[in-house]
Amino acid sequence: MKKFLLMVCALAAGIVAQATDYYLIGGFNNWTLKGEGCQFTAATDGTYVLDYEGTLTSGFKINDGTWSNDAANFGSNGTALQLDQPYTMKVGSDTKDIALTENIANPHLVLNVSNPSNPVLTISGQSQEAEYKYGIHGEIFGGEDWATVDFVENESNGKWELTAEVVAGSFGVKVMDLATSAQTGWFAADGDGVLGTAQLGQPLALIENGTNFASTLVGTFTFVFDPNAMTLTVSGEGTDEPEPVVEVPENLYIVGNIAGCVWQTATAPALTKNGNVFSIESVEIVSASEEIAEGFFSFITVQGADWDATNSGDRYGASQLDEVIEAPVTVTLVPYLAGVNASAAASWMIEAAIYDITVDFSTMTVNVVKVGDGVSAIEADNNVPAVYYNLQGVEVAEPANGLFIEVRGNQVRKVTL
Repeated sequence: MKKFLLMVCALAAGIVAQATDYYLIGGFNNWTLKGEGCQFTAATDGTYVLDYEGTLTSGFKINDGTWSNDAANFGSNGTALQLDQPYTMKVGSDTKDIALTENIANPHLVLNVSNPSNPVLTISGQSQEAEYKYGIHGEIFGGEDWATVDFVENESNGKWELTAEVVAGSFGVKVMDLATSAQTGWFAADGDGVLGTAQLGQPLALIENGTNFASTLVGTFTFVFDPNAMTLTVSGEGTDEPEPVVEVPENLYIVGNIAGCVWQTATAPALTKNGNVFSIESVEIVSASEEIAEGFFSFITVQGADWDATNSGDRYGASQLDEVIEAPVTVTLVPYLAGVNASAAASWMIEAAIYDITVDFSTMTVNVVKVGDGVSAIEADNNVPAVYYNLQGVEVAEPANGLFIEVRGNQVRKVTL
Protein backbone atom coordinates (compact mmCIF):
# COMPACT_ATOMS: atom_id res chain seq x y z
CA MET A 1 0.00 0.00 0.00
CA LYS A 2 2.83 2.39 0.87
CA LYS A 3 4.45 1.77 -2.52
CA PHE A 4 1.14 2.45 -4.27
CA LEU A 5 0.71 5.74 -2.39
CA LEU A 6 4.21 6.80 -3.38
CA MET A 7 3.39 6.10 -7.02
CA VAL A 8 0.18 8.14 -6.77
CA CYS A 9 2.09 11.04 -5.18
CA ALA A 10 4.74 10.87 -7.88
CA LEU A 11 2.06 10.90 -10.58
CA ALA A 12 0.34 13.89 -8.95
CA ALA A 13 3.64 15.70 -8.71
CA GLY A 14 4.20 15.03 -12.41
CA ILE A 15 0.80 16.47 -13.28
CA VAL A 16 1.49 19.59 -11.23
CA ALA A 17 4.90 19.98 -12.86
CA GLN A 18 3.30 19.94 -16.29
CA ALA A 19 0.61 22.52 -15.41
CA THR A 20 0.62 25.67 -17.53
CA ASP A 21 1.22 29.07 -15.98
CA TYR A 22 -1.01 31.83 -17.32
CA TYR A 23 -0.36 35.58 -17.32
CA LEU A 24 -2.39 38.71 -18.04
CA ILE A 25 -0.55 40.95 -20.52
CA GLY A 26 -1.45 44.12 -22.39
CA GLY A 27 -1.12 47.82 -22.85
CA PHE A 28 -1.91 48.34 -19.15
CA ASN A 29 1.56 46.95 -18.30
CA ASN A 30 3.34 47.92 -21.52
CA TRP A 31 3.06 44.31 -22.77
CA THR A 32 5.51 43.03 -20.17
CA LEU A 33 5.86 39.24 -20.26
CA LYS A 34 5.35 37.63 -16.85
CA GLY A 35 4.56 41.05 -15.36
CA GLU A 36 4.56 41.50 -11.61
CA GLY A 37 1.14 40.81 -10.15
CA CYS A 38 -0.16 39.38 -13.44
CA GLN A 39 0.14 35.60 -12.90
CA PHE A 40 -3.01 33.52 -12.49
CA THR A 41 -3.24 31.04 -9.61
CA ALA A 42 -4.77 27.57 -9.95
CA ALA A 43 -8.00 27.26 -7.94
CA THR A 44 -9.41 24.09 -6.38
CA ASP A 45 -12.27 23.96 -8.89
CA GLY A 46 -9.87 23.68 -11.84
CA THR A 47 -10.06 27.33 -12.88
CA TYR A 48 -7.31 29.96 -12.68
CA VAL A 49 -7.87 33.22 -10.84
CA LEU A 50 -6.14 36.58 -10.67
CA ASP A 51 -6.87 39.62 -8.52
CA TYR A 52 -5.09 42.41 -10.36
CA GLU A 53 -4.33 45.53 -8.35
CA GLY A 54 -4.77 48.40 -10.74
CA THR A 55 -6.91 49.44 -13.68
CA LEU A 56 -7.43 47.05 -16.58
CA THR A 57 -7.96 48.78 -19.93
CA SER A 58 -8.81 47.62 -23.43
CA GLY A 59 -6.07 45.93 -25.40
CA PHE A 60 -4.93 42.81 -23.52
CA LYS A 61 -4.46 39.08 -23.94
CA ILE A 62 -3.58 36.01 -21.86
CA ASN A 63 -0.60 33.77 -22.54
CA ASP A 64 1.83 31.44 -20.78
CA GLY A 65 4.50 34.10 -20.36
CA THR A 66 5.78 33.65 -23.93
CA TRP A 67 4.65 34.40 -27.47
CA SER A 68 5.84 31.02 -28.80
CA ASN A 69 3.04 28.74 -27.57
CA ASP A 70 0.00 29.18 -29.85
CA ALA A 71 -2.09 26.83 -27.69
CA ALA A 72 -1.76 29.23 -24.74
CA ASN A 73 -2.23 32.49 -26.64
CA PHE A 74 -5.76 33.69 -25.88
CA GLY A 75 -7.29 36.76 -27.52
CA SER A 76 -10.42 38.43 -28.85
CA ASN A 77 -13.35 36.60 -30.41
CA GLY A 78 -14.25 39.75 -32.34
CA THR A 79 -16.49 41.32 -29.72
CA ALA A 80 -15.83 43.43 -26.63
CA LEU A 81 -15.75 41.75 -23.22
CA GLN A 82 -18.47 42.86 -20.80
CA LEU A 83 -18.17 42.95 -17.02
CA ASP A 84 -19.43 39.79 -15.20
CA GLN A 85 -20.23 38.05 -18.51
CA PRO A 86 -18.41 34.83 -19.54
CA TYR A 87 -16.29 35.59 -22.60
CA THR A 88 -15.13 32.77 -24.89
CA MET A 89 -11.70 33.66 -26.24
CA LYS A 90 -10.05 32.58 -29.49
CA VAL A 91 -6.77 30.68 -29.47
CA GLY A 92 -3.65 31.23 -31.58
CA SER A 93 -1.01 33.74 -32.62
CA ASP A 94 -3.36 35.49 -35.07
CA THR A 95 -5.87 36.53 -32.41
CA LYS A 96 -6.51 40.23 -31.80
CA ASP A 97 -6.32 42.05 -28.47
CA ILE A 98 -9.38 41.86 -26.21
CA ALA A 99 -11.38 45.08 -25.96
CA LEU A 100 -13.47 46.15 -22.97
CA THR A 101 -16.75 48.06 -22.94
CA GLU A 102 -15.36 49.95 -19.92
CA ASN A 103 -12.26 50.12 -17.77
CA ILE A 104 -12.22 47.88 -14.68
CA ALA A 105 -10.60 48.88 -11.38
CA ASN A 106 -8.95 46.11 -9.35
CA PRO A 107 -10.50 43.35 -11.50
CA HIS A 108 -11.06 39.76 -10.38
CA LEU A 109 -10.38 37.45 -13.34
CA VAL A 110 -11.46 33.80 -13.62
CA LEU A 111 -9.95 31.73 -16.45
CA ASN A 112 -11.54 28.40 -17.37
CA VAL A 113 -9.44 26.21 -19.68
CA SER A 114 -11.32 22.95 -19.19
CA ASN A 115 -11.93 23.13 -22.94
CA PRO A 116 -8.50 24.34 -24.21
CA SER A 117 -9.84 25.20 -27.66
CA ASN A 118 -12.51 27.48 -26.16
CA PRO A 119 -11.07 29.11 -23.02
CA VAL A 120 -13.51 31.27 -21.09
CA LEU A 121 -12.66 34.45 -19.17
CA THR A 122 -14.97 36.16 -16.68
CA ILE A 123 -14.05 39.51 -15.15
CA SER A 124 -15.70 41.26 -12.22
CA GLY A 125 -14.78 44.49 -10.50
CA GLN A 126 -15.55 48.16 -10.37
CA SER A 127 -16.38 49.59 -13.77
CA GLN A 128 -15.03 52.94 -14.85
CA GLU A 129 -15.92 54.95 -17.93
CA ALA A 130 -13.23 54.53 -20.56
CA GLU A 131 -11.86 57.76 -21.98
CA TYR A 132 -9.14 57.88 -24.57
CA LYS A 133 -6.40 60.08 -25.90
CA TYR A 134 -4.23 59.64 -28.98
CA GLY A 135 -0.67 60.21 -30.05
CA ILE A 136 1.74 59.72 -32.92
CA HIS A 137 4.10 56.88 -32.03
CA GLY A 138 7.08 56.38 -34.29
CA GLU A 139 10.64 57.19 -35.26
CA ILE A 140 9.82 60.52 -36.94
CA PHE A 141 10.76 62.76 -34.02
CA GLY A 142 14.51 62.53 -34.49
CA GLY A 143 15.49 60.18 -31.66
CA GLU A 144 17.13 56.79 -31.96
CA ASP A 145 14.10 55.02 -30.47
CA TRP A 146 10.39 55.13 -31.20
CA ALA A 147 8.66 57.84 -29.17
CA THR A 148 5.11 59.04 -28.53
CA VAL A 149 3.93 62.65 -28.86
CA ASP A 150 0.31 63.26 -27.83
CA PHE A 151 -2.33 64.91 -29.98
CA VAL A 152 -4.35 67.80 -28.51
CA GLU A 153 -8.13 67.52 -28.79
CA ASN A 154 -9.96 70.25 -30.68
CA GLU A 155 -13.23 70.25 -28.73
CA SER A 156 -15.00 72.33 -31.37
CA ASN A 157 -14.86 69.57 -34.00
CA GLY A 158 -13.88 66.41 -32.11
CA LYS A 159 -10.60 66.06 -34.02
CA TRP A 160 -7.12 65.64 -32.55
CA GLU A 161 -4.22 67.79 -33.76
CA LEU A 162 -0.43 67.78 -33.50
CA THR A 163 2.14 70.11 -35.07
CA ALA A 164 5.73 68.91 -34.85
CA GLU A 165 9.14 68.96 -36.48
CA VAL A 166 9.60 65.56 -38.10
CA VAL A 167 12.13 63.49 -40.01
CA ALA A 168 11.60 60.56 -42.36
CA GLY A 169 10.56 57.32 -40.71
CA SER A 170 7.75 54.96 -39.73
CA PHE A 171 4.84 55.71 -37.39
CA GLY A 172 1.25 55.00 -36.45
CA VAL A 173 -1.51 56.37 -34.22
CA LYS A 174 -1.34 55.08 -30.65
CA VAL A 175 -4.59 54.78 -28.70
CA MET A 176 -4.18 55.33 -24.93
CA ASP A 177 -6.32 55.34 -21.83
CA LEU A 178 -6.76 58.96 -20.77
CA ALA A 179 -6.20 58.34 -17.06
CA THR A 180 -3.29 55.88 -17.17
CA SER A 181 -1.73 56.50 -20.62
CA ALA A 182 -1.74 52.71 -21.08
CA GLN A 183 -1.86 51.70 -24.75
CA THR A 184 -5.26 50.27 -25.67
CA GLY A 185 -5.01 50.13 -29.47
CA TRP A 186 -3.04 50.87 -32.63
CA PHE A 187 -4.31 52.54 -35.81
CA ALA A 188 -2.27 52.62 -39.00
CA ALA A 189 -2.71 52.85 -42.76
CA ASP A 190 -5.44 51.03 -44.66
CA GLY A 191 -3.10 50.46 -47.60
CA ASP A 192 0.61 50.62 -48.36
CA GLY A 193 1.33 53.36 -45.79
CA VAL A 194 3.24 55.59 -48.21
CA LEU A 195 3.35 59.20 -46.97
CA GLY A 196 5.16 61.97 -48.84
CA THR A 197 4.40 65.43 -50.20
CA ALA A 198 2.08 63.83 -52.79
CA GLN A 199 -0.25 62.73 -49.98
CA LEU A 200 -0.42 66.10 -48.19
CA GLY A 201 -3.93 67.41 -47.56
CA GLN A 202 -5.57 64.07 -48.34
CA PRO A 203 -7.57 62.20 -45.65
CA LEU A 204 -5.67 58.92 -45.31
CA ALA A 205 -7.79 55.95 -44.19
CA LEU A 206 -6.84 54.21 -40.94
CA ILE A 207 -7.68 50.73 -39.68
CA GLU A 208 -6.90 48.88 -36.49
CA ASN A 209 -3.46 47.19 -36.68
CA GLY A 210 -2.93 48.44 -40.25
CA THR A 211 0.32 49.03 -42.13
CA ASN A 212 2.72 51.42 -40.41
CA PHE A 213 3.14 54.69 -42.30
CA ALA A 214 6.46 55.00 -44.12
CA SER A 215 6.97 58.76 -44.25
CA THR A 216 9.56 60.65 -46.28
CA LEU A 217 8.47 64.03 -44.87
CA VAL A 218 11.08 66.38 -43.41
CA GLY A 219 10.15 69.69 -41.76
CA THR A 220 7.25 71.06 -39.73
CA PHE A 221 3.91 69.33 -40.34
CA THR A 222 0.45 69.27 -38.78
CA PHE A 223 -1.26 65.92 -38.23
CA VAL A 224 -5.06 65.84 -37.78
CA PHE A 225 -6.65 62.60 -36.59
CA ASP A 226 -10.41 62.19 -36.95
CA PRO A 227 -11.53 59.22 -34.77
CA ASN A 228 -15.07 59.35 -36.17
CA ALA A 229 -14.05 59.16 -39.84
CA MET A 230 -10.93 57.10 -38.98
CA THR A 231 -8.66 59.30 -41.11
CA LEU A 232 -5.33 61.08 -40.72
CA THR A 233 -4.68 64.27 -42.67
CA VAL A 234 -1.18 65.77 -42.88
CA SER A 235 -0.35 69.30 -44.02
CA GLY A 236 2.73 71.50 -43.99
CA GLU A 237 5.43 73.21 -46.00
CA GLY A 238 8.25 70.73 -45.58
CA THR A 239 9.73 68.47 -48.22
CA ASP A 240 10.40 64.85 -48.95
CA GLU A 241 13.70 63.48 -47.69
CA PRO A 242 15.95 64.15 -50.74
CA GLU A 243 18.10 61.10 -50.11
CA PRO A 244 16.17 58.64 -47.97
CA VAL A 245 18.34 56.81 -45.50
CA VAL A 246 18.21 53.10 -46.28
CA GLU A 247 18.08 51.05 -43.10
CA VAL A 248 19.72 47.73 -43.89
CA PRO A 249 19.99 44.97 -41.28
CA GLU A 250 23.32 43.33 -40.56
CA ASN A 251 21.87 39.87 -41.17
CA LEU A 252 18.88 38.41 -42.98
CA TYR A 253 17.56 34.85 -42.83
CA ILE A 254 14.76 33.15 -44.74
CA VAL A 255 12.22 31.32 -42.62
CA GLY A 256 9.19 29.24 -43.58
CA ASN A 257 8.62 25.94 -45.33
CA ILE A 258 12.30 25.65 -46.19
CA ALA A 259 13.64 22.17 -47.00
CA GLY A 260 15.60 20.80 -44.07
CA CYS A 261 14.60 23.50 -41.56
CA VAL A 262 10.84 24.04 -41.79
CA TRP A 263 10.01 27.11 -39.65
CA GLN A 264 13.19 26.54 -37.62
CA THR A 265 14.30 29.93 -36.33
CA ALA A 266 17.62 28.63 -35.01
CA THR A 267 18.79 27.15 -38.34
CA ALA A 268 17.09 29.45 -40.85
CA PRO A 269 19.38 29.82 -43.94
CA ALA A 270 21.31 33.09 -44.16
CA LEU A 271 21.18 35.35 -47.21
CA THR A 272 24.42 36.84 -48.56
CA LYS A 273 24.75 40.60 -48.08
CA ASN A 274 26.14 42.94 -50.76
CA GLY A 275 25.52 46.57 -49.82
CA ASN A 276 21.77 47.11 -49.67
CA VAL A 277 21.03 43.76 -51.31
CA PHE A 278 20.71 40.26 -49.82
CA SER A 279 20.48 37.12 -51.95
CA ILE A 280 20.21 33.36 -51.67
CA GLU A 281 20.42 30.81 -54.49
CA SER A 282 18.68 27.48 -54.98
CA VAL A 283 16.62 27.60 -51.80
CA GLU A 284 13.93 24.93 -51.81
CA ILE A 285 10.45 25.76 -50.56
CA VAL A 286 8.40 22.66 -49.76
CA SER A 287 4.67 22.06 -49.39
CA ALA A 288 3.16 23.29 -46.14
CA SER A 289 1.11 20.12 -45.67
CA GLU A 290 -0.69 17.34 -47.49
CA GLU A 291 -3.65 19.69 -47.89
CA ILE A 292 -1.63 22.78 -48.91
CA ALA A 293 0.62 22.15 -51.91
CA GLU A 294 2.28 25.57 -51.68
CA GLY A 295 4.88 26.72 -49.16
CA PHE A 296 5.30 29.93 -47.15
CA PHE A 297 8.29 32.18 -46.46
CA SER A 298 9.34 35.50 -44.93
CA PHE A 299 12.53 36.92 -43.40
CA ILE A 300 14.00 37.38 -39.91
CA THR A 301 17.05 39.35 -38.76
CA VAL A 302 17.82 37.36 -35.62
CA GLN A 303 18.21 33.60 -35.32
CA GLY A 304 16.96 32.16 -32.04
CA ALA A 305 15.89 29.03 -30.24
CA ASP A 306 12.26 30.22 -30.28
CA TRP A 307 10.06 33.02 -31.60
CA ASP A 308 10.50 35.10 -28.45
CA ALA A 309 14.21 35.38 -29.24
CA THR A 310 13.62 35.92 -32.97
CA ASN A 311 11.02 38.64 -32.43
CA SER A 312 13.57 40.66 -30.47
CA GLY A 313 14.79 41.65 -33.93
CA ASP A 314 13.01 43.08 -36.95
CA ARG A 315 11.13 40.90 -39.42
CA TYR A 316 10.28 41.48 -43.09
CA GLY A 317 7.45 39.97 -45.06
CA ALA A 318 4.41 40.39 -47.26
CA SER A 319 1.97 43.29 -47.30
CA GLN A 320 -0.92 40.98 -46.40
CA LEU A 321 -1.36 37.62 -44.68
CA ASP A 322 -0.52 34.62 -46.91
CA GLU A 323 -0.01 36.80 -50.00
CA VAL A 324 -0.07 34.48 -53.04
CA ILE A 325 2.73 35.09 -55.57
CA GLU A 326 3.90 33.31 -58.73
CA ALA A 327 7.50 33.46 -59.93
CA PRO A 328 9.11 35.27 -61.61
CA VAL A 329 7.87 38.20 -59.59
CA THR A 330 8.99 41.32 -57.74
CA VAL A 331 6.92 42.19 -54.66
CA THR A 332 6.99 44.85 -51.93
CA LEU A 333 9.00 44.12 -48.79
CA VAL A 334 7.17 45.24 -45.63
CA PRO A 335 9.03 45.83 -42.33
CA TYR A 336 7.61 44.43 -39.09
CA LEU A 337 9.68 46.12 -36.41
CA ALA A 338 10.78 44.70 -33.06
CA GLY A 339 8.76 45.98 -30.14
CA VAL A 340 5.86 47.08 -32.37
CA ASN A 341 4.56 44.28 -34.60
CA ALA A 342 7.35 41.77 -35.34
CA SER A 343 5.13 38.90 -34.19
CA ALA A 344 2.51 39.86 -36.80
CA ALA A 345 4.79 39.46 -39.84
CA ALA A 346 2.90 38.20 -42.91
CA SER A 347 4.34 35.56 -45.25
CA TRP A 348 4.22 34.93 -48.99
CA MET A 349 2.59 31.76 -50.36
CA ILE A 350 4.26 30.23 -53.42
CA GLU A 351 4.52 27.00 -55.43
CA ALA A 352 6.77 24.39 -53.80
CA ALA A 353 9.96 24.56 -55.90
CA ILE A 354 13.58 25.79 -55.94
CA TYR A 355 14.18 29.55 -56.15
CA ASP A 356 16.78 32.28 -56.35
CA ILE A 357 15.63 35.11 -54.06
CA THR A 358 16.97 38.69 -53.92
CA VAL A 359 15.98 41.27 -51.29
CA ASP A 360 16.77 44.91 -52.17
CA PHE A 361 16.47 47.31 -49.23
CA SER A 362 17.10 50.38 -51.41
CA THR A 363 13.77 49.71 -53.18
CA MET A 364 12.19 47.59 -50.42
CA THR A 365 11.42 44.80 -52.87
CA VAL A 366 11.84 41.02 -53.13
CA ASN A 367 12.60 39.36 -56.45
CA VAL A 368 11.79 35.65 -56.76
CA VAL A 369 12.91 33.49 -59.71
CA LYS A 370 12.12 29.80 -60.05
CA VAL A 371 15.23 27.78 -60.97
CA GLY A 372 14.00 24.23 -60.57
CA ASP A 373 11.32 21.86 -59.38
CA GLY A 374 11.49 20.65 -55.80
CA VAL A 375 12.72 17.12 -55.27
CA SER A 376 12.28 16.70 -51.54
CA ALA A 377 8.81 15.20 -52.03
CA ILE A 378 9.99 12.46 -54.46
CA GLU A 379 9.02 9.09 -53.06
CA ALA A 380 11.70 6.41 -53.23
CA ASP A 381 12.13 2.87 -52.02
CA ASN A 382 14.86 2.60 -49.40
CA ASN A 383 16.40 -0.33 -51.26
CA VAL A 384 16.90 1.35 -54.64
CA PRO A 385 20.18 2.99 -55.71
CA ALA A 386 20.69 6.73 -55.41
CA VAL A 387 19.14 8.99 -58.04
CA TYR A 388 20.79 12.34 -58.88
CA TYR A 389 19.29 15.63 -60.00
CA ASN A 390 20.83 18.93 -61.00
CA LEU A 391 19.81 22.10 -59.15
CA GLN A 392 16.99 22.60 -61.66
CA GLY A 393 15.40 19.32 -60.59
CA VAL A 394 16.31 17.46 -63.81
CA GLU A 395 17.47 13.86 -63.35
CA VAL A 396 21.11 13.24 -64.33
CA ALA A 397 22.03 9.69 -65.37
CA GLU A 398 25.81 9.99 -64.92
CA PRO A 399 26.56 12.96 -62.64
CA ALA A 400 30.14 14.29 -62.64
CA ASN A 401 32.07 17.50 -61.98
CA GLY A 402 29.44 19.54 -60.20
CA LEU A 403 26.90 20.04 -57.42
CA PHE A 404 23.94 17.67 -57.45
CA ILE A 405 20.98 16.63 -55.30
CA GLU A 406 21.15 12.99 -54.24
CA VAL A 407 17.93 11.10 -53.40
CA ARG A 408 18.58 7.76 -51.72
CA GLY A 409 15.48 6.21 -50.21
CA ASN A 410 13.99 8.90 -48.01
CA GLN A 411 17.29 10.75 -47.69
CA VAL A 412 17.81 13.97 -49.70
CA ARG A 413 21.10 15.88 -49.69
CA LYS A 414 23.37 18.04 -51.83
CA VAL A 415 26.62 16.40 -52.95
CA THR A 416 29.63 17.47 -55.02
CA LEU A 417 30.83 14.91 -57.55
